[in-house]
Amino acid sequence: MRYTTATLSFCLLIFSGYLPSAHSLELFGINLETTNRNLLRSAIKQAGAKLVREGGLSNFYDIYNSSKLFENSERLYTGFIKESGDFAFLEYQFPAQFHATIQQKMERKYGPAKYNKGTFLTDGTLYWNIEKILITLHTDFYRDKSLLIYEIPENRIKLNAEFNQQQIQNSPYY
Repeated sequence: MRYTTATLSFCLLIFSGYLPSAHSLELFGINLETTNRNLLRSAIKQAGAKLVREGGLSNFYDIYNSSKLFENSERLYTGFIKESGDFAFLEYQFPAQFHATIQQKMERKYGPAKYNKGTFLTDGTLYWNIEKILITLHTDFYRDKSLLIYEIPENRIKLNAEFNQQQIQNSPYY
């Protein structure tokens, strides 16, 4: 009996845990929608990441060596709203050649990605919207890296505003 590619793909989706669950938005056992700086930092360290630099007054992002967290990843960056400590984003950095592998893993977990076309054939972005979390996967060709980002867009906007305000205040022209 011959199976078509579509039949096999459908079976893989059903049996690989594609169907979303209440745990779909959890990383390191923490719900990203409700986590804060202290909870996520602790969970990331317990999962085996090695801290490179912790954010503070002048540094807006934590940086970790993430090779033990996600196969082939090099770095993990996390950002939180300074004022509240609420989660804004988490970004894995990979060598660009692993883009297809990451895409396959993400599609097994969250289903087929949507595609946001870029200016060129190679600069599009794959994305998944899961409740308040936006997950994106794209390649930064300037740095030869693939970036997998989990974010709460409204919190990312707040974090960017805080960052920009600090840049203005630290400017010699302020």
